[in-house]
Amino acid sequence: MSALAEGAAADMAKWESIKQQSPAPGVYEKDGVVISLAVKAGSPRTAGDRTADRAKNAAIEGLMQSLVARIPEESPMKAALMRLGVTMDASFNGRFLLTECTASSCTALFAAPKANVEAEAQKLNAERLAAEGAKRLKANPGAHADFFRAIGLQDLALALDMRALPPGFFNVKAPFVPSAAAISAAAKIGEKRAAVLEDLRKVDPSRDLLFSAVQAVDSPKAFAEKLEAAGIAPIAWTHELPVLREVALVQGFVKLDNSSASAEPATMPFIKQCFAKGQDLKLVTYMLENAAERSPANAEVWEYLTAAYRAAGSKDAAEVCARAWLSTAANPKPALVYLLKRIHDEPAAAQAAALLE
Repeated sequence: MSALAEGAAADMAKWESIKQQSPAPGVYEKDGVVISLAVKAGSPRTAGDRTADRAKNAAIEGLMQSLVARIPEESPMKAALMRLGVTMDASFNGRFLLTECTASSCTALFAAPKANVEAEAQKLNAERLAAEGAKRLKANPGAHADFFRAIGLQDLALALDMRALPPGFFNVKAPFVPSAAAISAAAKIGEKRAAVLEDLRKVDPSRDLLFSAVQAVDSPKAFAEKLEAAGIAPIAWTHELPVLREVALVQGFVKLDNSSASAEPATMPFIKQCFAKGQDLKLVTYMLENAAERSPANAEVWEYLTAAYRAAGSKDAAEVCARAWLSTAANPKPALVYLLKRIHDEPAAAQAAALLE
């Protein structure tokens, strides 16, 4: 056996020792080796799928971000920006011990000598990292759920996690004619997805809240309990219209299926005129609710419905719809800024909003 193969085998043996503790994705140390485990959901068996590449990238990125933890006495905001500013140009002289995929996810395992990791940590500059992180956050805030999670804004992190899921993980479906064939097809999809989610929970238990959000319509009470455990206050708002009812059940953490309509409703010009004049709020709200039923993937509908509910004093409904706006918008920044400034009152939210504007 070559020296390279022997080294890989030795590192794998160390990983097996760590693995006995059933670790979640993250970075671990064992006998002079640093090992990074990453899991990404996707459709690895579909032609052209890049889930395996994303998992490998995440394993190295996780190791890079772990270096930031070695810089002491930084505020949570600055530490989060620093992790965001980490580049992928370190030289760890490491190797992938494992890249394996199931039907719904890929796992990557990267190992590097601890001495190499510590040498790279010595090169870090806190101010430069934070400045780069702020630049990346402003350029593409929708890609950085972990930043919002790190500064304590768990609801925004969950909303962005939902945005990033593949379409097959939808939790709000377009209305369909309840024929026997449609009901049977929906039941089969539900069974298959439940099996996939169970598989994902096993390989990445840290994302249990996200997977519960996918199943929230079927298990709203369990989802509300998991939200509360994560520090997100459940919202009791509900609605009698089908789509709005499901959006309320998932607390606004929406993932729509691909068949959801996104066309601008014919009523939108009239609605905008009424908003501009501050007239007919009740009528406008009624029209927007029906527009959301017809075009649930139209982000502008959710934006205006958020404003209508807030103007009427329905803060819970406005918060749910603002999350739906964030979930459906091609550009998530305006919805994020709204949630940071109008819904959240924590200092971290105000700082994050300032970074985005």
